Amino acid sequence: MKKIFYFFCALSLAALLAADAFADKEAEALLLLPDEETVSASAFSSDLENWGARILEIYSANVFRGYIPEEAESRLKEKYGAKIYRKRIDYMGEFAKFGEKGMLAAARWNNYMQENPDDAPLIIDMTAHRVGSKGKYLKLCWNNVPDAISYRLQTSHGKSFERVSFDAVTRKNCHLIMPAFWPDGVHYWRVAPSFKTVRKEKLSQGSFSEPSTFAVSKPAVKGKTSKLKALELPENTVAGRRLSWPSGNQKYFRLQVSDVKDFSVPAADVFSDTCSYRTSELQLKRGNNYYFRVMYSDGLSNSPWSVPAPFEYVNKNSLKSGKTYRTAK
Repeated sequence: MKKIFYFFCALSLAALLAADAFADKEAEALLLLPDEETVSASAFSSDLENWGARILEIYSANVFRGYIPEEAESRLKEKYGAKIYRKRIDYMGEFAKFGEKGMLAAARWNNYMQENPDDAPLIIDMTAHRVGSKGKYLKLCWNNVPDAISYRLQTSHGKSFERVSFDAVTRKNCHLIMPAFWPDGVHYWRVAPSFKTVRKEKLSQGSFSEPSTFAVSKPAVKGKTSKLKALELPENTVAGRRLSWPSGNQKYFRLQVSDVKDFSVPAADVFSDTCSYRTSELQLKRGNNYYFRVMYSDGLSNSPWSVPAPFEYVNKNSLKSGKTYRTAK
């Protein structure tokens, strides 16, 4: 392991020295080595030099951007099992084998390949996810965009996003969804960053990422299933650490919060396998009034949305005081 580390440091220095000398972008490529032990072998370093190849940037222990002449490409493939990429990567299955570092390396290469890079996020995993019976949550992730204060995540049944089926805002670069709330089939998703403008409280949205996909496949059900009824929420609610609702003996819940009753601008759209949610994760302001609504799923079908109910978000000390609160009008 130490041997790899020292070689990696030496390779980093060599990459810095070589960057200016090899500026022919036509010969640049992404080099993927299946075995990270290869980089510490003295023969590998000698072969790179003898074949006229140079490492220009290191993405991970297995992935490098380099100056690789075409005559060196076949030799690297034959001797080291290397894979060479010279264009934008659309299918990232080979990089998924190396975990998150491998996926981020491929995303950075795609960003480098853009002639006019913009602020659109790069989806970390662009392979099709098949979910349903394998787990109740699906984690959608993308890279952090510099200066972004939040991200807008959308899903759709079509690649054009003419009809959006899910539209949420999150501050993190990953978001958990429950496939139980999506019908069977392939779904598209994309994400765009939001930036704070000079004018206070105003946000400017950046470009959307290229769409990625996930697929939902639920177990087949014999016979007719009963239609699920909407939950009834309490009319006057005060939320401290958690926002709660009646469970109705159900398994999965989707919660929306908004400061307008028609939910045209949801402040949060999240999922839970319990009948409550931590308010600290909902991006709300203490002392403000909001509305919330809930739908649930038994894993096969969904209920309608509940009738929106008002609540006030307060701190835990206020709850202990026994104070009477106003509700949203």
